[in-house]
Amino acid sequence: MLEEYVYFSGYAFLFYGIPLSILLVVLIGLQSWTLSRRLDKYLFNEEYFMPQEMAMFSSFPLSMLKTLAYIRLITFPNSLRKRFGSATARNKISGLDLFLSYLTMAVLAISVMLLLNLFIAGIVNYIRLEF
Repeated sequence: MLEEYVYFSGYAFLFYGIPLSILLVVLIGLQSWTLSRRLDKYLFNEEYFMPQEMAMFSSFPLSMLKTLAYIRLITFPNSLRKRFGSATARNKISGLDLFLSYLTMAVLAISVMLLLNLFIAGIVNYIRLEF
């Protein structure tokens, strides 16, 4: 029974987790381009970010984290009230950006669950082989 679980978890990650991770990178890259153009002038200032953060999040790899913060502000507005206060981003974006934000969060949640399942299967396999 446990052996089938371990094999299934590996195959599930291989056939679903890796393509979903690639899709996630593509979605975040696309939204990094579109959301940054629309929201940076409203939200990427010293009212919401410290100067060190603004310098750090201006470069490419870390600008994806800023995009994830924007996506989280769009999809779950109450989760970032500490940083953005009462600011909202939904009235400044298009319907396509809203859809892509929800799609990105759904793909991220599924990818995290698949990765967590693979991690648990690895622990179960290790315990099964040790004892």
